[in-house]
Amino acid sequence: MSNGKRVAKTDGKLKKAAGAVWSFVKGYLSFSKLLVFAVLFIDYKATMVTLDLCYIAVANNYTGSLPYLTALIAFLQAATATVLSFSLNKSKAENTTGGITYEANIKRDC
Repeated sequence: MSNGKRVAKTDGKLKKAAGAVWSFVKGYLSFSKLLVFAVLFIDYKATMVTLDLCYIAVANNYTGSLPYLTALIAFLQAATATVLSFSLNKSKAENTTGGITYEANIKRDC
């Protein structure tokens, strides 16, 4: 009985903490930046887990190839490159004033 109450109490604290983090992040990051950070984090974690699996296989004298694991890293890297290129294009489009880029506007002032 007490174990169920403890889980419910921790679940409530976790939800409260997640809500506080989300309200902080929402004020400083746009959705597109949050999406880029999420894709980079997923790519990093999946790549590290995949490399760990490759290490375990080699450490246990596996002599075959690991095409599925190496292909997973390549697909994740391609997805990350796509997301980053679209994010950079969006940023480039947002940093213009009247058709003039931010860099050209700063150079003109000097």
